[in-house]
Amino acid sequence: MIDKDIKFSTQQYVCEARSAAVIVRDGKLLVQRNRNGNEYILPGGHLKIGENSVDGVIRESREELGAEVEVKRLLWTEERFKDEGIQLHHIGYYYLVDVQSDSIIPDGDEFIPSLDCESLVIGWLPFEKLTQEIIIPDFIKTEIYNLDDPPKHFVTRTLRGFAEKKF
Repeated sequence: MIDKDIKFSTQQYVCEARSAAVIVRDGKLLVQRNRNGNEYILPGGHLKIGENSVDGVIRESREELGAEVEVKRLLWTEERFKDEGIQLHHIGYYYLVDVQSDSIIPDGDEFIPSLDCESLVIGWLPFEKLTQEIIIPDFIKTEIYNLDDPPKHFVTRTLRGFAEKKF
């Protein structure tokens, strides 16, 4: 593995691969956002060159949450294409994970996960509030209720404000 993210860009394009953890507790989903932002995503991050997506979600959970996790299974894959000035080609892997018993993730309000991630805020969002928030990818708002379903693949295209979802 090379300690370089699978993310590259030009003046017109950004291409990236990301792995994320789906962590559920008491009808709530663990989410993160930039401290000054209002868009939520799942904890995780860019894969490293030569790293598989399972190892990536384990590493990112350790780095961002300070938590050791056990990967249960793949829930979703996504190809996201976005064209709003700069074109994005995003590949995402979303895994259901269990947090190991000796890892502590606070139950309360939002928290800053570590000194390495001071720009991030992490917290628990109740399932019923997901529809009221901006969460990326959007399919999480409905798919969170279907965690026992077989893995699903999503292709999302947002072209100058027009969203099209296929799967």
